[in-house]
Amino acid sequence: MFVKHRQLSLVATSRLFTKKFMKLSVIITSKNEPLLIKRAIKSVGRQLSDKYDYEILVIAPDSATRQSARECGQKHGFELTVLSDPATAKVKGKPAALNYAFSKVTGDFILLTDGDVYLDKYAVKNLLKKFADPRVGIVSGRIVPVNSRNSMLGYWAHLLSFVGAHRHKVLKERNKKFFGASGYFYGIRREALLKLPEDSLDDAVLSSLIYQKGYRIAYAPNARVLVVFPTTFSDWCKQKVRNLVGNIKMRTDLDLETDRTVTKEAREGLLGSLRFARGFKENVWTLLLIAARLRAWLQAYWISNVQKLNFMKTWVPVESTKR
Repeated sequence: MFVKHRQLSLVATSRLFTKKFMKLSVIITSKNEPLLIKRAIKSVGRQLSDKYDYEILVIAPDSATRQSARECGQKHGFELTVLSDPATAKVKGKPAALNYAFSKVTGDFILLTDGDVYLDKYAVKNLLKKFADPRVGIVSGRIVPVNSRNSMLGYWAHLLSFVGAHRHKVLKERNKKFFGASGYFYGIRREALLKLPEDSLDDAVLSSLIYQKGYRIAYAPNARVLVVFPTTFSDWCKQKVRNLVGNIKMRTDLDLETDRTVTKEAREGLLGSLRFARGFKENVWTLLLIAARLRAWLQAYWISNVQKLNFMKTWVPVESTKR
């Protein structure tokens, strides 16, 4: 744990989203996204600048993204710090970048998001409301695809975001069960913050580690983050396989709880996926998704258990989401 802060009272925490009281730190991780980073910064900064004592930290390995972030901060008057992590430049990946950013934050709550997504209006306020319960250590926002539902991959994005993410988190929270926060947008109470293992899936591992400390995980469905999902099958496979490898290695290498296994998906998501479809075309797309998801799991098990590759070697770039 980095810095131990006092336990915030229910009253003090609830004041956070009504006036300037506690400080917020927002970390935006980005790589080779000089155009998209401006959209991400503006979507965050406009929700903070008139309401909170805050800081925005942008961490990126490439100079173009860092320069674009600085220009955006100066133009809009946001309290912005741009970081270049030496570990990231050595291809140690996002967990190393986050650990470096964690060592720099000064806020009582840390919000995390990515440079290729953007927050919906009131997302920050709605996420922070969940911290009114001092037992909550980490809060997940809600993923909302911007892709059209009228294409197969767009439909897959909507189905997985609703059945595999939104509905899953609602049910887990209701039953006080473990679930992983979404890495696209989530928040952590400062005293619950932990250093990440560098070869790991950052959001899922942080969720599990914080849960192990006795904190609750909360879900804020009105804290919406707008996400572009892959528009090519190749990119879809890359994104899903790397995520599944990360979840497998959580269990095998780190001995941590995860809410992603083949059996859990089949038991909890199969019927919901079939019910999600509207019409013949979407029913066919659903069956194709089940086959593609099974293929992704088989590939992830092959990488993890046969090839025995470390997690960072599976983290290949996905370009079709950068629009």
